[in-house]
Amino acid sequence: MKYKYIWFDLGKTLVEVNRSKVYQNVLEKLDIHLGETEIKKAYHFTDKLFMRDYPHVLGSPKENYLPWYLGNLNFLLDIQVDILKVYQLLEEEWQTRGRKWTLIPGTLELLENLQQKGIKTGLISNWDSSCREVLKANGLL
Repeated sequence: MKYKYIWFDLGKTLVEVNRSKVYQNVLEKLDIHLGETEIKKAYHFTDKLFMRDYPHVLGSPKENYLPWYLGNLNFLLDIQVDILKVYQLLEEEWQTRGRKWTLIPGTLELLENLQQKGIKTGLISNWDSSCREVLKANGLL
């Protein structure tokens, strides 16, 4: 069977924010040293929990869920930290780095390979109107 079309989601499928590295930096400021892979795994499981059990919460203002989200993340990492301090350090880190969505490694190669095989690709996403900016910034528009 030859595929004619393959559809992709945008966030965490084609592009990502390197949250695990940012959180690793925050934890190091609190003298907690964890590997980025361990943090990435905890983010993955926390995302899955929220998407499965609390749909649409992650799309609401961060004030509605972030302490709850960070609490679950820290539980999975088996650490106890002051959530308010972590929140403050996260905000500082994001202001320094910017919340930049970048291509997941291998994305362009995959899309080019599909194009060479004559398979058309599309995007289905519940992202807001900033989706076009992210696509453009990453050469996907």
